Amino acid sequence: MAQAYCKNKTFNANSIKQLLVRLNQIILPFFGNRVAVALKDLDLDDYVYKRRQAGLKYSSITRELTDVKAILNWAARRHPKMIAFNPVRDYKKPGEIDRKIFEPPTLQRQSSCPGF
Repeated sequence: MAQAYCKNKTFNANSIKQLLVRLNQIILPFFGNRVAVALKDLDLDDYVYKRRQAGLKYSSITRELTDVKAILNWAARRHPKMIAFNPVRDYKKPGEIDRKIFEPPTLQRQSSCPGF
C-alpha cells in the first residue's frame, strides 16, 4: 500500500526522499506486518509510546502519523479493493506542543507583574 502511494502520488524530490526515509526506517518496520484494515487506535498509541521512548518530540511523531493516515486515506479512496476504509481515520494525533507542564502563577510571580 505504501509503495503504491509513493509511486502514484506526485511529490517534489525532497518530499519523496524524506517520506521514503520515514517509511523504510521507521514506519514500515513497526506497521509493515500488520493487516491495514485491522489497525486500531491502540496500535497508533503503541507507536506514539515507542517513539516517545526513543526520545522523539510529538511534532516528529505527528509527522509520521500523518504519513500513515495519508497512505490509508489514499488507498481507501483510490483503491477500495486494497482497503475498504481507513480504520484509524478519526485517530487524534498528539499535539504539536511537547506537552510542557506550565506552573500556575505564584504570589511571588504575580507581584512582579504590573497591575498586581
